[in-house]
Amino acid sequence: KYTNLSMLADVDFGVLKLDKSLVGALGSRTNYQAILKNLIRMCQDLVIEVVAEGVETHEQEAILRDLECKLGQGYLYGKPMPASEFERAYL
Repeated sequence: KYTNLSMLADVDFGVLKLDKSLVGALGSRTNYQAILKNLIRMCQDLVIEVVAEGVETHEQEAILRDLECKLGQGYLYGKPMPASEFERAYL
C-alpha cells in the first residue's frame, strides 16, 4: 500500500490519526519520533487535528505532548467499553 502526500492538500478532512505502530515505537526508535514530529507540524500548518492512537505509557504521552500532539487514545486513558457502560461511568 502507498499514499501520495499530495492527497493531504486535495482531500478535505479534519483529523489525522497517528497509527499505534508509530506511537508504540516512541522512546525506542528515534526515527519514529522525527517522523511524528514532522507529521504533527505539517498537520498544524494545514489546520488538521491530530489524534495519537494506542497511547499506553506515560513516556509515550510525554513525548507526544512535547511534539505538540494534543489528543490521544489508548489503554493509558481507558480500555474499550460499551457506550452504555461509558455513560454510567462518565456522564
